Amino acid sequence: MSIKKCTRCEQEKDTSEFYLIKRPPPRAPSLYRHCKACCSIVSRENRDYSRNWELKKQYNITLEDYNNQVKDRCSKCDICKKTEKSLHVDHDHETGLVRGFLCGSCNRGIGLLQDSVQICLEAAKYLERTK
Repeated sequence: MSIKKCTRCEQEKDTSEFYLIKRPPPRAPSLYRHCKACCSIVSRENRDYSRNWELKKQYNITLEDYNNQVKDRCSKCDICKKTEKSLHVDHDHETGLVRGFLCGSCNRGIGLLQDSVQICLEAAKYLERTK
């Protein structure tokens, strides 16, 4: 049994609690500096940091704002009301302002209809006419 200290939680653990870094020869394989449990936490933190940065840059909202908006909607699309695990941020491409939160299908549909109210109305008329 071999022991290694995690640099994050600072606990001494068996080396089986650490992921193996595989390296091509002549370098020898080694162990990650964080234990498996801490790797999971760090990975989640990095993912959240990246998502927050992306939302702030693209839509000027934080991850917390996004999560609150999705929670307020009970994870339902603003258009079709279908419950989704995650919703897309819908925004006006001219102003950059957030309009709402949509499922992937509705978000793509609006994009394919060129964000045009007139085209959407014509599509609705068409669908009504063909029933």
